[in-house]
Amino acid sequence: MDCMSAFTVAGAVLVERARSFGGEVVKIVTTATSEADNTTVHALYKDAAPGSLIAFCMGDAGRTSRLDALRCGAPFTYACLSEEPAVPGCTSESICKNCSSRAI
Repeated sequence: MDCMSAFTVAGAVLVERARSFGGEVVKIVTTATSEADNTTVHALYKDAAPGSLIAFCMGDAGRTSRLDALRCGAPFTYACLSEEPAVPGCTSESICKNCSSRAI
């Protein structure tokens, strides 16, 4: 099993464990070191009910994963109020609004 597959399996176990505590929405966030990491994290949505999971990557390589999370079924994403990112990879509110006005 490669590292990415191991993360997906471990991530799915982590999601189920978090749900066992009674929360309505589970948040899983990790730092992407490559674009491929985004795909791995978004694989967690495969078995998630719409609106029950927020999973994305931080860092410059994970920038697109914040908006992709919405496409995968996340109820919301996180954004910066200013144009300057508070953390690496964070998308500005204006970009989120622009993207959400289009079909996601």
